[in-house]
Formats: sequence, C-alpha cells, structure tokens
Amino acid sequence: MLQTAALLAQGSTHPLSRALVDHAQALLDHIQPRQIVPAQTAGISEVSGHGLRAEIGGEHYLLGSPAFAIREGIAVDEQQILALQQQGKP
Repeated sequence: MLQTAALLAQGSTHPLSRALVDHAQALLDHIQPRQIVPAQTAGISEVSGHGLRAEIGGEHYLLGSPAFAIREGIAVDEQQILALQQQGKP
C-alpha cells in the first residue's frame, strides 16, 4: 500500500507527498535498495487542496484527506479518523 501511495505522490510537489515518497524510499532501501517502480499508470491528477487521483493497472486510487475520500463517495469510519487525529496522526 505504501508503494502505491508513493507512486501516486511521486509527481506532486506538496510537502506531505514529498515526505511520503522519501519515507517509502527509505523503507525500500532498508529492505532492498531499489527505486519505487512506476506501474502502468493513467492520468495521475492533483485535485487542488484535496489530494491525488489515478488509475493504475486498471484500478482507481485516491490519496488525500478523509474529506476528499468522503467527497469521492468512499465510506470512512469517522470515529476512527477522529481517534487517529486526536493522537496527532494525519
């Protein structure tokens, strides 16, 4: 999942995207030195202020805030999101 998220974030200049890519690369380097390998992607697009949307290998992906997921029709456990946010986790 981390590699897929990093793949989406690779083209973004957002500080959180850059941190995600750097973290994924550091973990991959720890396991086995390699680059995050691009998969067959179609149309990675940034939705300003919300996140990223892409199609990879025929599957649709979103990377962004809980509000972005809700806006895109994805059910989220708002109580679990609130609990994580209260712990200081994004």
